[in-house]
Amino acid sequence: MSLPENIREARLQAGLSQERVAEALEVSRQAVSRWERGASRPSTANLVALATLFHRSVEQLTGRYASSPQVEEGTKRICDRCGR
Repeated sequence: MSLPENIREARLQAGLSQERVAEALEVSRQAVSRWERGASRPSTANLVALATLFHRSVEQLTGRYASSPQVEEGTKRICDRCGR
């Protein structure tokens, strides 16, 4: 997914409105809306703040999460334990 899609999805999963995200980051609601529509991009500081707010990594938000064999193997072991 793209950055705008990831921001929106993370916000919805966190159960937050655009207004609440804007308040937390001290930006306008319109700024959050523009990020989610892809009309603009958050600054580096705001991207880090979004990742912190949503309990995600910057890589996850940007969609640049690089997988490695070690990560995939670790994920497989975790999934084997929980059955998912």
